[in-house]
Amino acid sequence: MKSLILSALTAVAVAALIPATAVAQDAVAPTWRDPSFYGTLGYGHTSVDHLDFSTVQLRLGARFTPHFGVEAEGAWGVSDDTLASMFHTVTLTGVHEQLTSQEAIYGVSYLPMTANLELLARIGYGHTAGTPPQTVYKTEHGALEDPFRDPGARGDSWNFGLGGQYTFDGKNGVRVDYLREVAHGGDTNDADVWSIAYLRRF
Repeated sequence: MKSLILSALTAVAVAALIPATAVAQDAVAPTWRDPSFYGTLGYGHTSVDHLDFSTVQLRLGARFTPHFGVEAEGAWGVSDDTLASMFHTVTLTGVHEQLTSQEAIYGVSYLPMTANLELLARIGYGHTAGTPPQTVYKTEHGALEDPFRDPGARGDSWNFGLGGQYTFDGKNGVRVDYLREVAHGGDTNDADVWSIAYLRRF
């Protein structure tokens, strides 16, 4: 799925070089007094500390100018993973991980490229719920070694991302994003999130 998202990001970049089509975006640009609204529904892939999680992702947002808006994002885990050993002779036990949900709020900056294509950048703050920090034991050649601290998949983070979106008729479109989650406090690791979603403007 990550390769599909990367392909979509490439397609958005290529589309930026294509002249604007006859289909225009909203006839009236959003303003602070009369903002426009949108929502997305899609798939997210979170990678953290050699773990990979799949999520269903939902966003709701408002645009106050053609170049600025805010959005709220929620994601719910639909898969779990087990931390794999980084050493061929070491077996890790009790390292089952789960991402339950993610919530975040963002400021969003937009850069229109054509009548249908926009690039975007996001900055915000989020929280991930999932497996808490735990003590993990490893065995090497059958002998029990000292335990170590597994940070799990739970914590708060500052989030930074780039993406793009393309609308087919001014209302319906597709959006792709890359996001870096930088852990804030605790011992949670940083994460990378790739996503692709259906976009609907209201």
